[in-house]
Amino acid sequence: MLWYPWVRRGGTSNDRLGGSTGAGSIPLTAAHYAALAKAYGGPARAYHALGHACAVIEPWRDVDQRLGWTRRAETFLALIYHDAIYVAGRSDNEEASAASAREQIDGLTALDMHEVERLIRLTAQHGRLTPRMVDRDAGLLLDCDMAILGAMPDDFAVYEAGIRSEYAHVPEPW
Repeated sequence: MLWYPWVRRGGTSNDRLGGSTGAGSIPLTAAHYAALAKAYGGPARAYHALGHACAVIEPWRDVDQRLGWTRRAETFLALIYHDAIYVAGRSDNEEASAASAREQIDGLTALDMHEVERLIRLTAQHGRLTPRMVDRDAGLLLDCDMAILGAMPDDFAVYEAGIRSEYAHVPEPW
C-alpha cells in the first residue's frame, strides 16, 4: 500500500480514515472500516488505495473546522467510499462504489443515503461539471478529492507515479 507524506501513519483503518478523530459523530463500526481497508487494498492500486481515502479526509477536516458542512456525515461517507471500487480505465467505478456504500451503510441513523450516492457519482464527472450542477457541499467535496493537484511538488510526484502505475497500460503522451 502506498502511503502519502501528509497521511498520518499507524493506527487502525478506523483511525487513518478519521473515525476516531475528527469524524466521531459519524456512526461507522470497526467492521465498516475493516471492509473499507480491504476494498482499498487491491493489488493494482497504486494511487486509488487507502492512502488516497485517508488523504481526502485532511481537507474534509479543514472544511469541517473552518466552514462546516451542510451534510457532515454524508460528505464524510461519500469521500471515504468514493473509490472503494476502482479498476483503472473502467467508467463504472463510482457507480459501483455508490452501490457498495449503499450495501454497507444504508440504514445508519438519520443518514441521507441518496445524498451519499449522489456525491460519490459526482466524483466521476470532474471537469465536466458546471456551477449549476453542484451545491456548496458537492463543490467542497470535489475540491477535497482533487486537493492533490495543489500539493507540494514532491507530494505531487508521488501522486503522479501512482497514477502512472495504475494506468501503465495507457501509452505515455510523448
